[in-house]
Amino acid sequence: MIGILDYNAGNLKSVESALENIEAKSMVITCPAQLSEISGLIIPGVGSFKTAIENLKAKGFTKEVISEFAKTKKVLGICLGMQIFYDFGTEEGLSTGLGFFSGKVDLLDKAVVTPHMGWNQIELRKSTRLTRGLDDKFDGYFAHSYRAYEQKDEVVGICSYTEDMPVIVAKDNIYGLQFHPEKSGNSGLKILRNFKEMCYENYTICRH
Repeated sequence: MIGILDYNAGNLKSVESALENIEAKSMVITCPAQLSEISGLIIPGVGSFKTAIENLKAKGFTKEVISEFAKTKKVLGICLGMQIFYDFGTEEGLSTGLGFFSGKVDLLDKAVVTPHMGWNQIELRKSTRLTRGLDDKFDGYFAHSYRAYEQKDEVVGICSYTEDMPVIVAKDNIYGLQFHPEKSGNSGLKILRNFKEMCYENYTICRH
């Protein structure tokens, strides 16, 4: 079972529909107690960094709670859900993120059209279980005005929008996508299918 976190900052329905498309069982979760019922967690997100972090804390999803879950199970952040994995963000004032990845989330460069909306090419820098079976270059659907500004070892894929920016990141069992896999056609569904398989592996291990 894959959990989709409802913290008043995500378009849950499109993620639910995509998971249904790949025949993945899912449930919407709203409190940490429900984490014991799932083998993988998706954190979607539409809105502001500051509000998202405040909503997470209000529902009890602290860094410590998510870190404990991620010791044995997989976590995937989508769009804003990826951004809040960084140290801090500047939207609506400086606020502290979950700190799974180093760096800040700030406005896109002033030289580019904001928001970054629509299809753009993603280039893989290295392979991960999440991106298995994808071409080295594929298209993803984006809808964002802020981006992560660090390029460290966790960067799996980049997108060039005047300058390169990280759009797929991974560290241990925590993964992030700046684009929307649920809106990215077959490539996006492939990523979600890989995530499903990774979560199923967790479930199999837990049962034994």
